[in-house]
Amino acid sequence: MTNPGDSAATRTLARCGLAVLLTLATLLVRMHLPPLFGDRPLLILFMFPILISALLGGLAAGLVATAVSAGVSYYFFLTPGSQHQAVANPYDFAQWLALLANGVLASVLSHALQRSRQREVDRYGQLAAAQDRLRRSEMQLQATFDQAAVGIALLALDGHWRRVNPRLCQILGYTEQELLASTFAAITHPDDVAASADRAQRLLAGEFATYALEKRYLRKDGTPVWVTLTTALLRGPDGAPDSFISVIEDIDARKRAEDNLGRSRAQLTTFIGRAPISVAMLDRGMNYLAASARWVATFGRGRVDLVGLNHYDVIPDAPQAWRDINAQALEGAFLHNDEDPWIDRDGNRRWLSWAAQPWTDESGAIGGIVISSEDITARMEVTLALRDSNERFATIFHTCPVGITIGRLADGTILDLNPALEAIIEYRRDEALGRNGADLNLWVDPRVRAQVQRGLLERGEVRDIEGQFRSKSGRIIDIAYSARRVELAGRPHFISLVADITLQKEARRPAPRARPCSSAACAALPSAA
Repeated sequence: MTNPGDSAATRTLARCGLAVLLTLATLLVRMHLPPLFGDRPLLILFMFPILISALLGGLAAGLVATAVSAGVSYYFFLTPGSQHQAVANPYDFAQWLALLANGVLASVLSHALQRSRQREVDRYGQLAAAQDRLRRSEMQLQATFDQAAVGIALLALDGHWRRVNPRLCQILGYTEQELLASTFAAITHPDDVAASADRAQRLLAGEFATYALEKRYLRKDGTPVWVTLTTALLRGPDGAPDSFISVIEDIDARKRAEDNLGRSRAQLTTFIGRAPISVAMLDRGMNYLAASARWVATFGRGRVDLVGLNHYDVIPDAPQAWRDINAQALEGAFLHNDEDPWIDRDGNRRWLSWAAQPWTDESGAIGGIVISSEDITARMEVTLALRDSNERFATIFHTCPVGITIGRLADGTILDLNPALEAIIEYRRDEALGRNGADLNLWVDPRVRAQVQRGLLERGEVRDIEGQFRSKSGRIIDIAYSARRVELAGRPHFISLVADITLQKEARRPAPRARPCSSAACAALPSAA
């Protein structure tokens, strides 16, 4: 395998060799010019190999060409008595020193230009990588949202549904469009509206970071469905509450089973044995009276029947917290936990959703407890993955060095923007949200804005369109604009990337040419100039 260091050294030597050859070729040309130019050195010719070497080979080749040009020109044209220079005068030496200085300067400037060009290439490479990471994060987030085994929803602070996944539509029997036109209160069972609103207000007040609530929704056909609602508050970049995110698990079957437990003991025992969830009935000594097949499969550790066995002999590694909960349930408390992590004796981390409550005999005395449990490890892995995906997306969005905008395609209304774009346009996020580019007077040339709109409507994307933005302070910024049309909540939106290329544009503009001076002014200039 070729060593990259050896390859670089070989290329540098080749460029230096080319510099020497160009200088010698220029020397040959100059030696054939005396009939036309007399005995003057005409050292300006040696700037040609210096400039070519510096542009093609960089600093090393430029300096080599400068040194060789200075050496041969001095030897052949400035050394007293040489065949091409009868008398060396001060003007010739000044020209030779200027050649040397200009050569060094041209080499250094060429090196700086090459480094600047490489930095620009690296910067565009980083931008492409950031765009690719953003696209993959969006795809992962969308796939997790759409394929989750539980209902997931994003709600506005006023209770309107902003976004719902297919599983939630299946649980409630509504289409996505029907839910988005409604509120959570409109489809909540009347007996549960007050409790739901109270939890939401306490969450907004900061009493807790998240809450779990068992409640009833009303399906489209009017039948109630029990769900476990787990809700957290999402905040904007400024820390202000922005929306609610909820995970809705259908527990209707479990709730019906729990209601049936209040019937006769014989019916209860029969039901527990055939229940589709993990449930067990125990006496006051924590001995099994009945257990469902799923409970036996989950906690029996190879046993086929648990009746008569002590609960803590079957699960000797039950944590002390579970033992305390069971003791409280035996005293009459109803306890539950919808997301309880558990490390089993094999070291595996599992998530359980469980409830423990007392049961009473015919006299009303507490005869023991009923424990229902469900292994929600798969669901929690999806929830945690979704949370991690959201965090990754937020990190990319807020730390990307390129300005990013999310907006509605129909009217260009800005729905979100990152700090990089705030820095470019000098508008704060709260000043820009709900307004479009026309409202903010961003586009200097409305024709470029129209070109962007046509591209998004006709092709679905625009790439690297160069234009100019006007900042809040009136500063004109050269920008490179790219955007893609996306579907959010079934409606067309756009995501745009805005890069500030003002410095690059200024670097590419030619320097202004000097205006010719008047004859009187020229006459006043020193003759040495």
